[in-house]
Amino acid sequence: MPQVIYADNLTEAYGTENCRRMRRHIFSELSPIAGDLASQYIKTAERSNFEQANHELQDIYNQLRIEDLNLCADHEELLNAARRYAEKCYLARNRAKSPSDQVTTETYHAYRK
Repeated sequence: MPQVIYADNLTEAYGTENCRRMRRHIFSELSPIAGDLASQYIKTAERSNFEQANHELQDIYNQLRIEDLNLCADHEELLNAARRYAEKCYLARNRAKSPSDQVTTETYHAYRK
């Protein structure tokens, strides 16, 4: 993972050892964009401070994760996740179609009044 090593080396002068561990984790998880993340981290750290850069990096990480799905994952992992989510949707739709769970249009409109 040369991008992760590159990103880690770029940002090594900033923050504490805990900060470096956090950055390495994020750079590894989001390795396809690690270099860009490191560049943004440095800009923020120099403009504000490393604490602000840590917060921004953590926010980006959180935005690129949906539950256990890493939006920077490789094609195969994203395809498998899409299949899992499609299966969940299919099962939920079929449960909703069962007579005992189905809400009729009349019941729905009566409830809304």
